Amino acid sequence: MDKRLKEYLKDGECIRWQGSPERFELLERSYRIRVLGQWILSVLICGGTLAIYLAMDTEKNTGVIALLALVALVLIASPLVEQRNLRGQHYWITNQRVILMCRDHSFFYIPLQNVDVCKVVKNQTEWPCLAIGSAILEDVDKQLRWRACHPKVETEVKNAGDCAVGMIFYGIKNADAAMQLLQPYTQQKAA
Repeated sequence: MDKRLKEYLKDGECIRWQGSPERFELLERSYRIRVLGQWILSVLICGGTLAIYLAMDTEKNTGVIALLALVALVLIASPLVEQRNLRGQHYWITNQRVILMCRDHSFFYIPLQNVDVCKVVKNQTEWPCLAIGSAILEDVDKQLRWRACHPKVETEVKNAGDCAVGMIFYGIKNADAAMQLLQPYTQQKAA
C-alpha cells in the first residue's frame, strides 16, 4: 500500500477496490480531432496575430511577441500536460469513501453517503471511465479529460478542502466492478 494513502486513510477504513488509468494515447478516439484542432487553431490564431502585429508600422514591443509565443506554447502543451497528469493518478473505493490521488500526490474524496449517481462512460476512450457525482455529469461528454484532472469541489463551502462533489476515474479496466460497489449508495438516493 502506498505510504501516502496509508496516512490518508481514516481509522477502520479499508480498501475494497483500487485502480489507475491504463496506458492511453494522446490522440485516442474522440480526442484526435480535439487535440489536433487545438494545435492548429493555436498556431493559426497566434501566428496570424503575430503576423499582423509585425506588419504594423509601429515600433515593435518584444513583450507582445513573447506573450503571443507563450500563449501558443501553453495551448500546444496543455494536452500533453493533461495526459501526463492523468497517467499519474490512482483511485480507491474504501468502505467509507471514494478517493482520487493526483499526480502531485494531492487527495480528493467523496464520502460514500454523498455518492448520488455514477456512470460508466465508454466510446470516448479506449478504456471505460467512471463518472461519480451528479455535479459532473453535465459536462462529462465535453470535458472528460479536463474533469478527470480536476475533481469538482464545492466552491461555496468554506474549508471544503479535499472533499469533492464529483470526480472521474479515467481509463480503468475494471470500471464495472467499481460501479457495482457504488450502486447501493446511488440506489439509496433514488429511493
